[in-house]
Amino acid sequence: MNTTVLILLIVVAIALIAIIAFVAIRASGRKKQERLEADRARAQELRTDAATQGATVQDSDLQARQAALEADRVRLEAEKAKARALEAQQGAQVEQARQEDRLREADRLDPDVDTGADDYDPSLAHPNGVPENRSVPIVDPTRDPSTGQPRSDTTP
Repeated sequence: MNTTVLILLIVVAIALIAIIAFVAIRASGRKKQERLEADRARAQELRTDAATQGATVQDSDLQARQAALEADRVRLEAEKAKARALEAQQGAQVEQARQEDRLREADRLDPDVDTGADDYDPSLAHPNGVPENRSVPIVDPTRDPSTGQPRSDTTP
């Protein structure tokens, strides 16, 4: 083997290595390009999904705000109802006090009612004109019921 053949073999081997390297680099570049394209496609899918979810998130956010507004409205309504109930209760108490005042006045005027008795209660009913559970004084016919003094028109 002479040196020309040896040089030729070395040049062919280097050319072969260069071609193999070139093909390998091209294949690697192609795979990288394919991977980049796949990554771009996946990124686009994720963006599309995110946009779809964005609409869902907006809907959920809107529903949450509407629910909060409804809760505030119901809370305000409940507060108003509570205020009306308190006002009605106060009105009932005022009416009850007026009724008790009228009963006290009637009891004060009624000679059959002892308003100084321990068991005196103006809130008790007067079904037959005489208050219940009241000390009813025994009327002494010989005494004047309004003054308690002996009558001048009675004879013994």
